[in-house]
Amino acid sequence: YVAGCRDRLAATIFTRGQTDLWAGHIDRAAMTQVTREGAAFEPIWSPDCRTIAFSWNRTGVANIYTVGVESGEAPRVLFESGFASAPGSWSADGRWLAYTERHPESSGDVWLWDRVTGHRRPVITTPGLELLPALSPDGKYVAYESSAAGMFEVEVASVETGARTQVSVNGGAWPSWSADGRHLFFLHDTSILRVTVESRGGQVAASNPIPIFTHPDIILFRRVG
Repeated sequence: YVAGCRDRLAATIFTRGQTDLWAGHIDRAAMTQVTREGAAFEPIWSPDCRTIAFSWNRTGVANIYTVGVESGEAPRVLFESGFASAPGSWSADGRWLAYTERHPESSGDVWLWDRVTGHRRPVITTPGLELLPALSPDGKYVAYESSAAGMFEVEVASVETGARTQVSVNGGAWPSWSADGRHLFFLHDTSILRVTVESRGGQVAASNPIPIFTHPDIILFRRVG
């Protein structure tokens, strides 16, 4: 798993029976190992590209930690949860974190954490599995993968009301917003598609998906800051 932000990289690498977090730069071969125990996964960058949030299982339950890449300090837990949690994305102002929590009754759900108040609340809870929540730059919408329809599709929901709509057809993965927040990109098979997202009468509306390009070697993609 690799996440980029400007000229910086964060990656989780599996070696010697465990998965650790590493950080580095695109133009340098050397990388710095951040964790040396447990299992680290799904790193994301803060909007200013100075801090990595990641999921770290050290004691049997994965919690979300943050580490400043230039601070020299050890990773610190963002908040304690009794359920496995993984970060998805920050809002552009760095206040809101969209993340997933795994609950026995509802599988993986989309939650929101407020850096200012420390409060957490669920945004999307379905019997299906929700993954990879991506907040729009203005923080009004969250896009994510959901298996609620029987196969993984990309949905977009209002953060305020929870109203949601499916934007992919016959499968979709890895949603990523444009910088202005008007368009959402996602992966379908070996193609990247785009939809326009807007609010109509309090409901989330999206245009039909438009193919942007296709390549046989496309596996995953994520917007680089």
